[in-house]
Amino acid sequence: MKHLLTLLLVFTCSCTEDILTPVCPDTCYSGLQSDLGKGACSSGTPSCDKNGDIVSCDGEVLSSPEVCDGIDNDCDGIRDEGLSYSQWHYNNDCPQVGACADTDLTCVAGDWYCMVPEGGNEPEVCDLIDNDCNGFVDDITVDQEFCYTGPPGTALVGACTPGLPTCSPTGGLACSDVVPRAEVCDGIDNDCDGFVDNVDRTYGAADIVFGLDLSGSMTDIHDLVEAVVCAYASTASEETDASYHFALVGIAHPNDSWYLAQNLATADELCRTMRDLPSGGDSEPTISAAMTVADPLNPLEINWRRNSKRVYIGFADEDAASPYSTCTGDQDACTERDVDQTLEFCAESETSIHWFTRDLNFYVEQAYGCGGETFWLNPNYSYLLESLNSLLEEICIDDGPPLSISP
Repeated sequence: MKHLLTLLLVFTCSCTEDILTPVCPDTCYSGLQSDLGKGACSSGTPSCDKNGDIVSCDGEVLSSPEVCDGIDNDCDGIRDEGLSYSQWHYNNDCPQVGACADTDLTCVAGDWYCMVPEGGNEPEVCDLIDNDCNGFVDDITVDQEFCYTGPPGTALVGACTPGLPTCSPTGGLACSDVVPRAEVCDGIDNDCDGFVDNVDRTYGAADIVFGLDLSGSMTDIHDLVEAVVCAYASTASEETDASYHFALVGIAHPNDSWYLAQNLATADELCRTMRDLPSGGDSEPTISAAMTVADPLNPLEINWRRNSKRVYIGFADEDAASPYSTCTGDQDACTERDVDQTLEFCAESETSIHWFTRDLNFYVEQAYGCGGETFWLNPNYSYLLESLNSLLEEICIDDGPPLSISP
């Protein structure tokens, strides 16, 4: 037994102890392992401590929010997804006019693009739309020869002249020519028959009814219209004595109607009424107001004078409409019905209707059908006054020449 123990001790002491050396991995990645190898996500080179634990991972690329660079930054397998700004976002600097309205700014293949709706940023055509998104509607030049749409033999006679093809105010191509129109008392051969001012009838006076949209949207232009109308009416009264009388109809009364705010009287009375006129109302039955003025039964009890030229001149910035309270069907159908009725009234009462408006639909039909015109409701004093000149110059009054006032 003693010899055996000695041998065991000798054997044990002759062995050498093995020491394990920590090994640092070749690569490292501290993000989600499911991201590794997708898009921009890649491993790095590790730095380890003496125990073999990784303390840093140099050069690794982790998942990050997606940006517009053509790279899958968030490592979900899709590049540049979800990067788009709507028309209202402060980062969206795409043009938002005409057919390009509602254009989104969207990232495609690493670059930002304005995603114009279908039909936008196209060559301009005559369709009442700003097709090329430059801020102007139907601004095209048609390179064609002169055109003339009047009767044969009237071109270059009196006021009639050929024109050039252009865009119509109602859409489509038109000709900018001047063709025969009804003769008026203005020193011009309007009907191009070779005779000047050979009118069928002159009037002893002119009774002019102004219709004014009183809705809140007209607030910014109400004072301007008042100034223009008062300036014209005052000068007319001074220069032609009692030949011109003026009345005022308020439209967009709070009860969805219209009313005679001032019966035919002098310019001073008209101007006082306009200054004190309240504003407000839920709707603007503009077409029906003009129709009532032209009604031969005279429901507004306007004090028309005998042998006077009856004129209605309306100012409105809203779409043409009839009263909602009396319309039981489609609003456009009701408005069209009132337009048709107006044309019958105008023919019987010999009332002309003119509109200053920002919408052509129905206004053009009513005005032209009643021997009148439509003008753009431009917030410019000189333009409005010149337009009134062009209307009232056409009234032939027995006791003097037509009125015309310089801006």
